[in-house]
Amino acid sequence: MLVNSDERFKHIDPDAANLIKASLNFDISFPPKSCEVNMCRAIKEIKKEAYENGEKVGFENGEKVGFENGEKVGFENGVKQKAKQTALNLIRMHVLSYHEIAAATQLPLTEVQALATEVQN
Repeated sequence: MLVNSDERFKHIDPDAANLIKASLNFDISFPPKSCEVNMCRAIKEIKKEAYENGEKVGFENGEKVGFENGEKVGFENGVKQKAKQTALNLIRMHVLSYHEIAAATQLPLTEVQALATEVQN
């Protein structure tokens, strides 16, 4: 690759390096103004920082989505448990038919029938 084999691309003056630093908004330090900057090393540092920042943001986003999904699943499980408990109570009271209990609790009729079998045993 030309950038790696040609010394002109490896070193630039500090003013140019600072311009690149400011343009890319990266927090890296360069040697004093009297020295040249090794751009290969600077680019590696920029890539490393970008990777670390991307990894951090990705982890934070993944954690947020995970919590949101967990809350949703937990809520749905709670609603279903409450519907089952209501169905069991109605079955024990012998007030409604299994079809009516299924309609009232929004549980499938087969699930209400299975709960009724559990109560009878």
